[in-house]
Amino acid sequence: ANLVIKKTEDMPDELFSGDSKNHFLGEAYFLRALVYFNILQNWGNAPYISESIESSTQVINDDLTPVLIVRTKDTDIAKNVLADVNNAISKLEYKTSGSSDWGIRANRGSAEALAGHANIWMNFLAKRDNLSNPEQYVTNAITALESWKDNGGYSLVNYDSPDARRTLY
Repeated sequence: ANLVIKKTEDMPDELFSGDSKNHFLGEAYFLRALVYFNILQNWGNAPYISESIESSTQVINDDLTPVLIVRTKDTDIAKNVLADVNNAISKLEYKTSGSSDWGIRANRGSAEALAGHANIWMNFLAKRDNLSNPEQYVTNAITALESWKDNGGYSLVNYDSPDARRTLY
């Protein structure tokens, strides 16, 4: 995602048709947010890399040992995830069920769902670390999820009955 973000941002707008540059960037920001959110959930503190790796000299020292990248604090990773997912939301559009790329590619609805989940996670981290105003993340989660439900054409479905589960697949 880092390489796509860097290269796409550097490309002139006239190389893209319509709003496709924003769409590609939105997908890349969404993917980076999703990957780092999964890393955050599984490992907590982890190396965070937001620059594109374009040369082996960025990861291998002159003596052929790997460049060591220190772990980033989990709250900083979460803040980066939130920044990326909010950037994705601003660049993506909603897709509707049945469209050719629905359920396959990132769209505004998937980014808002991730924003809701990541904000709840950040609320937990903020409370754990006594950061100021942890409730802002609950408010942000509610806002993202309400927008997802109200504007994206999505709904919550009860899958308790076997018939409802069959329609899922």
